[in-house]
Amino acid sequence: MKKQRKLILILAVVMSIALAAGSTMAYLQDTDEDVNVMTLGNVYIDQIEKERIEQSDDNTSSENVKDFEDDKPLYPYVGKLDWADEYQNWETGGSNQLFTDEVKNVLDKFVFVKNTGSSDAYVRTWFAFEQGDYTEAELNKLLGINFNKNHWSYDIVANNVEIGNGKYQIVVATYLGNAGEDKSVHPDGVLASGETTRPSLLQVYLDKTAGNEEVKNLDSNGNGKYDILVVSQAVQTAGFDNAETALNAAFTNEYPFADDMVEKEEAEKEFNATHPVEYNGVRYATLQEGVNMAEANGGGTVKVYASLKEASTVEIPAGLSLTIEGAGNTVSRADGFTGDLIKVEGNVKLTLKNVVLDGGAVWTGDADETLKRGTTNTGTVATGALIVTEPNKSNIEIVLDAGTVLQNNDGAAAVNPGTRAGNTLTLNQAKIVNNSSGAGAIWGGGHITVNEGSQINYNSSTGIAGAIRMVSNCNLTMNGGEISNNKAAGDGGAIWGYGSSTYTLNGGEMANNASAGTGGAIYLGTYSVINISEDFELYGNKAANSGAIRFTDHSSLTMTGGKIYGNTQNGESNAFNTWNNSMSITGGSIADDISYVGGLGLTIGEADIDGVIHYYLSTNHNTAYLAESFNGFSFRVDEGNSNFNNFNFKPAAGYTYVSGDEAKLVCLNDGYTVYWDNATNTFRLKAQ
Repeated sequence: MKKQRKLILILAVVMSIALAAGSTMAYLQDTDEDVNVMTLGNVYIDQIEKERIEQSDDNTSSENVKDFEDDKPLYPYVGKLDWADEYQNWETGGSNQLFTDEVKNVLDKFVFVKNTGSSDAYVRTWFAFEQGDYTEAELNKLLGINFNKNHWSYDIVANNVEIGNGKYQIVVATYLGNAGEDKSVHPDGVLASGETTRPSLLQVYLDKTAGNEEVKNLDSNGNGKYDILVVSQAVQTAGFDNAETALNAAFTNEYPFADDMVEKEEAEKEFNATHPVEYNGVRYATLQEGVNMAEANGGGTVKVYASLKEASTVEIPAGLSLTIEGAGNTVSRADGFTGDLIKVEGNVKLTLKNVVLDGGAVWTGDADETLKRGTTNTGTVATGALIVTEPNKSNIEIVLDAGTVLQNNDGAAAVNPGTRAGNTLTLNQAKIVNNSSGAGAIWGGGHITVNEGSQINYNSSTGIAGAIRMVSNCNLTMNGGEISNNKAAGDGGAIWGYGSSTYTLNGGEMANNASAGTGGAIYLGTYSVINISEDFELYGNKAANSGAIRFTDHSSLTMTGGKIYGNTQNGESNAFNTWNNSMSITGGSIADDISYVGGLGLTIGEADIDGVIHYYLSTNHNTAYLAESFNGFSFRVDEGNSNFNNFNFKPAAGYTYVSGDEAKLVCLNDGYTVYWDNATNTFRLKAQ
């Protein structure tokens, strides 16, 4: 059970109210009348609280609803308390009538219950309204409530009940269901697995005659707030004829705000600790047990309800489609176990949602400038990955969804998606952080996709590849997120690519990575391709050689958008060092210097280039290239080469010389300027 949360009324000249999601209880009642033991099991519920985005009678769509936000001002209502003509629609179906928006200071508070377990359930919600010494009639006049009595019962069961140091009115609401024109939705209050009730509580308001002194007298516990406690309960329908019988049998306490609530909460915590894994409504002690049951039943979702430690590798068998959903809990290695945490066979789709895989490293010492953490590990030194694929297996899809974190693995990669072209690794608002190995937190293969909201940050390598070590014939697509603050002792501060790989950088950023060798952000293998476009940013990276990207022989770059700036080589401005490569820079912006050596297959177009392009000539290569349309830039040519006197810029086919275009090409060689040569249709250098 989650902690009880409160609807709070702060007493001041301007009164404020804070309404938070309430507590939930979900117990499985043993139907043996002789035993009548309450055990934790197959019934799970969530209490959901919403409000309108826009409080308007003209906008009643289900999209006009969002999660409730706390700390709203609550004043005595103003106007005539009339009903709106239009009904508010819900995403779960149906609608309810609210007060018209012409009456002011009525606060939305829509309370639903969702059945997240695998069994049909009866549900009810309890409310405890702080009452002080007021009578029932006096409280009901002071505090107004819009409650959905069409689909819920609403019974005041006690007044002036002492809870803690305060006095409360107790209300119980049992879900009746019977919604829809034909009364077929949740008949007799049966809430099926995956279904959500119609809302119980709808709105709260203060009577227009209420004054500060009257409200102050409600504060019976003296905490300066007006408290409303909310708890929801559920029990399976099997074995019972109706909701009242089932719920009263399952929950024998008079109402769920007494001391035994603490005992039940502790019991649930203990059960979650010893049986943290659930599959198809049954609880298990280990993740492997849940995976085994998923295999036996053809896949599905294994849920982790509490953090757990695995003493051996969790095996994901071939052919399985499996989701591990963690509710923010952590799966880590048990003491003494250092091997692979999860191993995936071939032809598998593994999805992780909102779960943390922790390798056990504990980083201490002074924070590294790049990594923003210590670099001494006083915890576990791993011999295996957090997720690894079986060698030479294909058709493996690993998806890391929102809330998933792979962290603190020292000694091996955090995730190894294998080397086969059919394998994929996708990050959707996931994080791979604070890992260290000899070559990358990701030991790459297949196709890696990084989407918006994801982070591959603060990883380090004792060799190459601070974050990702790409093998040959594999691809990386970055649509958003960050690959930042990674560090390598060798080449490739963030990424080291072997060869014949493609990097498509559409969005997100690669920033503040560092290499003690070559390529502050990326070191490209031969015959690799990199495409930069749209909103991608590459900045703040640094290396001993090639501040942002190092291009090796026969690699290519196409840049049509994005921004490159603030990258340094030994403290000096530098984006690329490249030799004998094909490069086309026709869009985006580059504020750093570029060094180009070799075949001069470098084409400049309408990119905004504030840095200096350094052309280093090689034998029989003396021509640089311009697109049909190009912006201005500054350049310098290696004067020590015998080809210097023949150096020229050749525009693309379709270019027509316009007087003054030569001024776009600013030569930084002392004593030289650029002119247009009609005979060769090129821009050339001449001594001034």
